[in-house]
Amino acid sequence: MRQKSDKDILMSLLRDEYDRNFSHYEGYADSLKRELQALLEQQSIKPAVPIHYRVKTWKSIKAKFKRYPELYEIIRILTDLRDLIGIRIILSFERDVEKVRQILRNFPVTHQVDKADTFEPNQFGYLSSHFVVRIPKVWLKVPSLSQFPDLQCEIQTATLAQHLWANASEILQYKSEDSVPESLQRSIYRTSAMLESIDLEFERFLKAREEYILQEDYASSPKQLNVDLLRKFLREYLPDNHLEFFDRDYDYLRQQLYNCGITNTNELKQLLDDNYGKVTGEEVRLGGFLEKHEQEID
Repeated sequence: MRQKSDKDILMSLLRDEYDRNFSHYEGYADSLKRELQALLEQQSIKPAVPIHYRVKTWKSIKAKFKRYPELYEIIRILTDLRDLIGIRIILSFERDVEKVRQILRNFPVTHQVDKADTFEPNQFGYLSSHFVVRIPKVWLKVPSLSQFPDLQCEIQTATLAQHLWANASEILQYKSEDSVPESLQRSIYRTSAMLESIDLEFERFLKAREEYILQEDYASSPKQLNVDLLRKFLREYLPDNHLEFFDRDYDYLRQQLYNCGITNTNELKQLLDDNYGKVTGEEVRLGGFLEKHEQEID
């Protein structure tokens, strides 16, 4: 009978630890995900897709040890693996990714990698940021989090375009240039560059949009209503506590106004001036008032 090697013994111990604590790892990942969701909501940051968490499968753990034999000398308990527990936060825009990075820097960070810094200009890859964090000490006072003082989690942040590249390269198994047939490399470089340019163009658009909202003057002459101008107008005109009522769907509100024959800022101001008490009433607010107003017109 073959005697077990030190590597076999280590993997056996790690497997026992994995099976024994799997539900504990999942509970930690789920609790941390919920706290991150709350933090993002407080900062008005909306993920492009729901925040996802996972506990690394045992098959994946074994494969990692095979790829990186040096782990046999480094890992003594399973939670030494930085990416045993992972959370991925996908944002629509690069500026939101940076906001999330700022939030994560307030955590106890044990390791951080920005993938963009590891690539040469002529290389392609998944340009995400990775933060390995522990739960802040103050959070450990919360009963649902107090049982996780020693666990860490790798949190990845990326834009939707970067995530699309990650998914495609995972399916194609193109993790590096060497993986790609030489005849297809030119095409894959173009694809990678186009996806990166999406984030750059979105950032240019958002800056132009901010300038438009800041500079557009509807007081001097009537302006055709659009979503951005309507948002600006109402934020300046209505009390803050009334804005939350429809803050997520200004386009629907714009359509309601059009149905009532209100198509520009002067007409909207006249409507609000004439009906301010009704519009700001606790029971009606603007959305409800427009529904009644539309019915009266019909």
